[in-house]
Amino acid sequence: MLTAMDESSTALEGMSDTGQFELLATAILRRAYPECANLIHVGINAEGKPISSPIDGITLIPASTPPRFVMIQHTTYARTKLRGKWLGTGEDIDKAATLISQERIRDPDSRLTLILTTNRVPGEKLFRDVHAHARSSHIDLDIWDRSRIADFLDHTPDGQWLRHKYLNINQERLSFDLLAEISAQSARSFQATLLDNPKAWIDRKLDTAIQSRIEGGNVITFVVMPSGMGKTTALSRLFSRWVSNSNIGLWIPAEALQDAHTLDQAVDSLLHAYSPKLEKNAGALARTFGTHERPLLLIVDDINRSPRPAALLERLAAWSATIGHSSNSAASQPSALRILCPVWPQTLEQIPETVRRIVESCAVVHGSFSDTEAVEAVLSRAAIAEIPLSRMRASEIAAALGNDPLLIAIASPETGTSLSATSVMPTFISQQIAACSASSQGSFIAGDYHLALGELAWEILVRHNLLPRWDEILEWFKNRTEILDPLRNLTRQRTLCHIEGNAESAVFVFRHDRVRNAVLAIALGRRMALDKLPDKVLSEHYYADVLGQALAG
Repeated sequence: MLTAMDESSTALEGMSDTGQFELLATAILRRAYPECANLIHVGINAEGKPISSPIDGITLIPASTPPRFVMIQHTTYARTKLRGKWLGTGEDIDKAATLISQERIRDPDSRLTLILTTNRVPGEKLFRDVHAHARSSHIDLDIWDRSRIADFLDHTPDGQWLRHKYLNINQERLSFDLLAEISAQSARSFQATLLDNPKAWIDRKLDTAIQSRIEGGNVITFVVMPSGMGKTTALSRLFSRWVSNSNIGLWIPAEALQDAHTLDQAVDSLLHAYSPKLEKNAGALARTFGTHERPLLLIVDDINRSPRPAALLERLAAWSATIGHSSNSAASQPSALRILCPVWPQTLEQIPETVRRIVESCAVVHGSFSDTEAVEAVLSRAAIAEIPLSRMRASEIAAALGNDPLLIAIASPETGTSLSATSVMPTFISQQIAACSASSQGSFIAGDYHLALGELAWEILVRHNLLPRWDEILEWFKNRTEILDPLRNLTRQRTLCHIEGNAESAVFVFRHDRVRNAVLAIALGRRMALDKLPDKVLSEHYYADVLGQALAG
């Protein structure tokens, strides 16, 4: 079985696409030699195909006195043809001699380094002959053959990134480029959890407050806001912009924290989820890529939905205190890391006073939209839906919804004057069920979906299981296809609920915890009407909000 190093040499030897080899070799030289970072690759076009040119690449080392040029010539010629390519009349060495002779007319002291790259290994006689010919023309020669290229690809983080990109060989050492690629994937994954149109999102004072904390060098910021006020949306929007500006960062789901004893372990597990072959200390290494100007940004979300939110909040606060304490040493780089974590006020109330003070000292506390923000949010969604709406009507809708970001997001801007904060959620649920019923082509009517959701809601209530696994739901409704099939259709639609995780750990999740609570409240209300409400549900403190909604409904 070939090792990754054997694979590199074999893959290089087999490269028949000259353009791809030139791109790979040029990228290697730019990383291996700082003076080649501004190398001009003249031998290739925008499509990555070789073009007719006497040389493949050239650069002038900045501020060099006397001027020192670097000239590059690439080749994928067979080993038997290398002598002719390098030493033949009018070939690589002669071209280099002609170039430096012309430059020495301008400045007699001009120097030239010729770099020859090949995916072959030249014989020792050819090696000596080429160097001798170069010396006779007062040219410094640097040969990058297959073995040297493979060594760079196999033993440096940047090389392994290029190996993965051009040769499709798994990367084992974390590089900045790989971390940047994972950052972009992470930002997309985070945004996908919101089930919303990013084009509808608006600028908020909250955005400025969080950005100020980041720019102020604060290692950790807890964004303390009630559910549905837009904290996750704000963080996702910030993170997407952060990554698009060539910064690095990671979205860390709460479950990644549960089994981690340190922050580096949590980051490490996430990196391995994206790139399983990475070395074990990738989490610690990731932090070293952050700088004061461009720190590593970690978004920890959503601990509030986890089984033990207070414990995770305590753990995160302890880690941040450790990071802050260790930052006092000259060797550490405290400002190279930023952590953002959204927190519900009720989660904050569950932790000890000493920890709560730490969290509050690092917190941005915010609420619903301001009047102006709410109007802009309503107008934004109306514009996307192509619904004409005056600013006055938008203001009326925003006021009726209490400037609530979630309600504004799910309410239709064309709703009539009867719009109210209490009617939006039930209306939204009914609309999504009607849409799912219409798309199921008559398999299930709206009543089937209401029944299935109601049965599921009741099981969630009596079992005190707000995040049931799909295999648990299958067990609850064994052989009851009239419940399971509508639920499957609803999860496929993804507007009310969906499945998170892989096949082994699939979890049934509502679009938002407030959507879930509204579904639970409807189920409670129906049981109350039938006088079939067990005492254990009535006495459960956590269901106070749901019970209140049921009574109000």
